[in-house]
Amino acid sequence: MKPVKKVVLLHDICTVGKAGAMNMIPILHTMGIEVCLIPTMLLSTHTGGYGEPAICPISPDYLRQCAKHYKSQNVKFDVIFVGYLGNSDMINGVLDFIEEFPEARIVTDTIMGDNGKFYRNFDLSYLQALKALLPISDLILPNYTEACFLSEMEYKENPSLDYLNKICERLAQFGAKDMVITSVASGEKIGILYSENGRKDCLFLECELNNIHGTGDVFDGVVLGNYMRNIALKENIIQAHQFVKACISETYQHSYDKREGILLEKMLPLLV
Repeated sequence: MKPVKKVVLLHDICTVGKAGAMNMIPILHTMGIEVCLIPTMLLSTHTGGYGEPAICPISPDYLRQCAKHYKSQNVKFDVIFVGYLGNSDMINGVLDFIEEFPEARIVTDTIMGDNGKFYRNFDLSYLQALKALLPISDLILPNYTEACFLSEMEYKENPSLDYLNKICERLAQFGAKDMVITSVASGEKIGILYSENGRKDCLFLECELNNIHGTGDVFDGVVLGNYMRNIALKENIIQAHQFVKACISETYQHSYDKREGILLEKMLPLLV
């Protein structure tokens, strides 16, 4: 038996300005996870300050062809991670890919919006298509905005814990299992709601006042690595948050163009 676990990332590649798969791959490798990347979109930079990036969408048929090839060679994955997809056609390609690997666990970050609004190029039709991933995912990682959209609940500023629990219950009704809901505002602390095997709780953790592009992917990378190590969600979330906080703190110790993203490389030894 191979001594390392294998995950396939269905995610975007940003060449400059670390984000997407480019943040997750070194984290997972450091944590002892074998990473197989299938890009869903190619971008010259991330979308947070470099102007209009060059973008090359990947055809969903490429995912289907990959799945067919892997099946023919008896390639298996422990986990399939679903990240940035970009359009409804790619969602269909992802569903077809997942269907070919029923033994794999599915982790999905439902990337489509924040602060009560959709990101550019996303809309209600994309949201409706994305809901098909809820019942087949073992763990979902929406932020608070995305959780509201997926649960068909109103986006409220500073929601009560009771309201957050209702969002979890609605997501469960739509087929969601375990979940981690990030970016729940609470002053200078960040609320992270989680539900594991039906048990719900909300952690309010100290956050850095500074922020920087790509931290969500860093958080995802640590959560995914710990998930594959079978670490319980509460401890998993705390470790991921602490690592992101340490990375942000280190990043702002140095003077450079912060569009280039979080200073990840020198912080990786913390994960060993």
